[in-house]
Amino acid sequence: MKSQVNQASIVADDAIPYSTETHLSFPPLQCHIQSSDLICLVGPHRSQLRAYLLMLAGIAKPVQGNIEILGHVVSELDQQAWQKLRCRIGYLSGASPLLSVQPALMNVMLPLLYHVNLPFREAADKARALLAELGCHFELTTYPALLSTYLKNA
Repeated sequence: MKSQVNQASIVADDAIPYSTETHLSFPPLQCHIQSSDLICLVGPHRSQLRAYLLMLAGIAKPVQGNIEILGHVVSELDQQAWQKLRCRIGYLSGASPLLSVQPALMNVMLPLLYHVNLPFREAADKARALLAELGCHFELTTYPALLSTYLKNA
């Protein structure tokens, strides 16, 4: 069994994402991402970036190369194993916005309550710990529409 110490959470080995954008170039991606890393992908086309992000999140399998997430090579997983892995990964984008009627803390807690079926108190504790680990220093009762205003004034 592999040691979890210094093991990358996501490894891309000459991985090229699937995309319907045939006119765009998708160079192979080579990277090792630790769970505590902050990664910034920059590129000329939003659809290019989205294809790479979907691949790195395990949502889409690469058309070439390998993506390893949490020790699992995505392209080698059967449907059931892939779905089980996907339950351990969160992905937010403009296409899946935060719930405007719930405060920030509840938006982070909801996947834990729904997918993991954690008790409310445990989900709240895990959500607070995650937000603290990510360096989110805002009032946890702030609603998503006010977060950008709150962060500008902080």
